[in-house]
Amino acid sequence: MDNIEKIWHREITRHCPHTPFILVGTKSDLLDNNMLSSHGRCSGCVRTKAEELCKRIHAFKYVECSSLIRDGLDNVFSVGLHSICSTQTPNGDENEEEQKEVKNCVLM
Repeated sequence: MDNIEKIWHREITRHCPHTPFILVGTKSDLLDNNMLSSHGRCSGCVRTKAEELCKRIHAFKYVECSSLIRDGLDNVFSVGLHSICSTQTPNGDENEEEQKEVKNCVLM
């Protein structure tokens, strides 16, 4: 999660400053099975830290998915599309005028 805040968030805010983005936790099947993450943290700790990071970097929402068991994938795209259509700006404000000017979408 350190790379998200130190590298990726800076890249997004520098190159796409008004683009809403979501934070996606992958391999949720490992967390759901109460397995420890590769760093030895419990699943609840990982989710809590991810949700805190989501608020700190002003991501639209935190969602989880697992490509292994195909869980939550539809939700990732639904939330991503909702973030584009929402009037909430990336910094958490509701500003419809600003949003009309800066509709962008990048799926990677």
